[in-house]
Amino acid sequence: MRAIRGSSPTARVTMPVIPSVPRLTASRLWRHRVALITFILLAVPEQVTQVKLLVWIFIMRIMMIVASGLSYFLNQAIARRRFEHAGPWILSSRSHHWSG
Repeated sequence: MRAIRGSSPTARVTMPVIPSVPRLTASRLWRHRVALITFILLAVPEQVTQVKLLVWIFIMRIMMIVASGLSYFLNQAIARRRFEHAGPWILSSRSHHWSG
């Protein structure tokens, strides 16, 4: 627990300390991929099965990238169509509502 000072010196509020989550960096992703490929090559005795698993992994990776791109553009098209007639008053009324 960590103490946070309030407006007066005697007022203290305790809040739990949230542990930091390790960031997913490119080097960590690379190490996981290398570890998975190494595991498949060492743990699977049949070469045909190794090839099938490795091809499956890389095809799934490519499909995930393609699906991510498609969903981005589809979401953009839906949002554009949904809000094409919305005026700038939506943003100003929302910001006024949230600030006041």
